[in-house]
Amino acid sequence: MADPTRRAVLATSAAALLVNSAAAQTLQTHASPAIRPFRADVPQDAIDDLRRRIAMTRWADAGTVSDRAQGVQLAHFQNLVRYWSGVIGGAAELS
Repeated sequence: MADPTRRAVLATSAAALLVNSAAAQTLQTHASPAIRPFRADVPQDAIDDLRRRIAMTRWADAGTVSDRAQGVQLAHFQNLVRYWSGVIGGAAELS
Protein backbone atom coordinates (compact mmCIF):
# COMPACT_ATOMS: atom_id res chain seq x y z
CA MET A 1 0.00 0.00 0.00
CA ALA A 2 1.37 3.41 -0.92
CA ASP A 3 2.15 5.98 1.73
CA PRO A 4 -0.65 8.51 2.11
CA THR A 5 -0.09 11.92 0.61
CA ARG A 6 0.01 15.02 2.75
CA ARG A 7 -3.30 16.08 1.21
CA ALA A 8 -4.96 12.77 2.17
CA VAL A 9 -3.65 13.00 5.74
CA LEU A 10 -4.90 16.59 6.07
CA ALA A 11 -8.30 15.69 4.60
CA THR A 12 -8.69 12.75 6.96
CA SER A 13 -7.61 14.85 9.94
CA ALA A 14 -10.07 17.60 9.02
CA ALA A 15 -12.91 15.09 8.67
CA ALA A 16 -12.08 13.55 12.05
CA LEU A 17 -11.99 17.01 13.65
CA LEU A 18 -15.42 17.85 12.22
CA VAL A 19 -16.92 14.58 13.44
CA ASN A 20 -15.44 15.03 16.92
CA SER A 21 -16.62 18.64 17.09
CA ALA A 22 -20.15 17.65 16.06
CA ALA A 23 -20.20 14.81 18.59
CA ALA A 24 -18.97 17.10 21.38
CA GLN A 25 -21.59 19.73 20.51
CA THR A 26 -24.32 17.08 20.51
CA LEU A 27 -23.23 15.82 23.93
CA GLN A 28 -23.19 19.36 25.34
CA THR A 29 -26.61 20.13 23.88
CA HIS A 30 -28.19 16.95 25.21
CA ALA A 31 -26.22 16.63 28.45
CA SER A 32 -28.58 16.70 31.39
CA PRO A 33 -28.39 15.15 34.83
CA ALA A 34 -32.10 14.37 34.66
CA ILE A 35 -33.15 10.80 33.98
CA ARG A 36 -35.18 10.64 30.80
CA PRO A 37 -37.61 7.84 29.94
CA PHE A 38 -36.65 5.38 27.25
CA ARG A 39 -39.11 3.26 25.33
CA ALA A 40 -38.33 0.39 23.00
CA ASP A 41 -41.13 -1.03 20.87
CA VAL A 42 -40.25 -4.65 20.17
CA PRO A 43 -42.81 -6.85 18.42
CA GLN A 44 -44.18 -9.61 20.65
CA ASP A 45 -43.27 -12.28 18.11
CA ALA A 46 -39.60 -11.20 18.36
CA ILE A 47 -39.75 -11.47 22.15
CA ASP A 48 -41.40 -14.89 21.92
CA ASP A 49 -38.72 -16.03 19.46
CA LEU A 50 -35.95 -14.82 21.79
CA ARG A 51 -37.49 -16.62 24.77
CA ARG A 52 -37.82 -19.80 22.69
CA ARG A 53 -34.15 -19.59 21.64
CA ILE A 54 -33.02 -19.04 25.22
CA ALA A 55 -35.08 -22.01 26.40
CA MET A 56 -33.43 -24.20 23.73
CA THR A 57 -29.88 -23.29 24.83
CA ARG A 58 -27.53 -26.26 24.87
CA TRP A 59 -25.19 -25.64 27.78
CA ALA A 60 -21.56 -26.70 27.82
CA ASP A 61 -20.26 -29.03 30.50
CA ALA A 62 -19.22 -27.38 33.74
CA GLY A 63 -15.59 -26.23 33.88
CA THR A 64 -12.97 -28.42 35.48
CA VAL A 65 -11.83 -25.72 37.91
CA SER A 66 -13.67 -23.92 40.70
CA ASP A 67 -12.44 -20.41 39.86
CA ARG A 68 -12.69 -18.16 36.79
CA ALA A 69 -9.58 -19.54 35.11
CA GLN A 70 -11.80 -21.06 32.39
CA GLY A 71 -14.21 -18.13 32.21
CA VAL A 72 -17.56 -17.48 33.83
CA GLN A 73 -18.79 -20.33 35.98
CA LEU A 74 -21.61 -22.26 34.29
CA ALA A 75 -24.03 -22.00 37.23
CA HIS A 76 -23.53 -18.25 37.50
CA PHE A 77 -24.17 -17.75 33.79
CA GLN A 78 -27.26 -19.99 33.88
CA ASN A 79 -28.66 -17.96 36.79
CA LEU A 80 -28.01 -14.76 34.87
CA VAL A 81 -29.80 -16.11 31.78
CA ARG A 82 -32.73 -17.29 33.91
CA TYR A 83 -33.02 -13.84 35.49
CA TRP A 84 -32.97 -11.96 32.18
CA SER A 85 -35.35 -14.47 30.61
CA GLY A 86 -37.93 -13.34 33.15
CA VAL A 87 -37.27 -9.65 32.51
CA ILE A 88 -37.35 -9.72 28.69
CA GLY A 89 -40.60 -8.28 27.46
CA GLY A 90 -41.88 -7.54 30.94
CA ALA A 91 -42.85 -3.87 30.93
CA ALA A 92 -43.52 -3.84 34.68
CA GLU A 93 -39.95 -4.87 35.49
CA LEU A 94 -38.42 -2.37 33.09
CA SER A 95 -40.45 0.71 33.96
